[in-house]
Amino acid sequence: IQVKSNSISFQLALHTPEKVIVNQKYYPGWEAYVNGHKIPISYRNKQGLMMLKIPAGSNNVQMVFSETPLRMFANGVSIISCIALCCYMLYRMYRLLKNRRVIS
Repeated sequence: IQVKSNSISFQLALHTPEKVIVNQKYYPGWEAYVNGHKIPISYRNKQGLMMLKIPAGSNNVQMVFSETPLRMFANGVSIISCIALCCYMLYRMYRLLKNRRVIS
């Protein structure tokens, strides 16, 4: 078993298909792969833990947490807003320094 903040991987050998509960709460962005094939994640339980249907046989299970399109869009808006704010502040400072009057 390997558990990181953005990925979980483990291997299973099952005689019959089973449901496996992963001790990690579901959050949009988690994807599960069994032997390289994407499988659905169920999280409709009291704890909100991820549940996977694993087929019989030797299985390599990988779960990856990645950015959703909405979060990538929000990150882009945040970056553009920060750049625009910095440019505006630099412009205002330039105008202030340019228009500053020296009192003698």
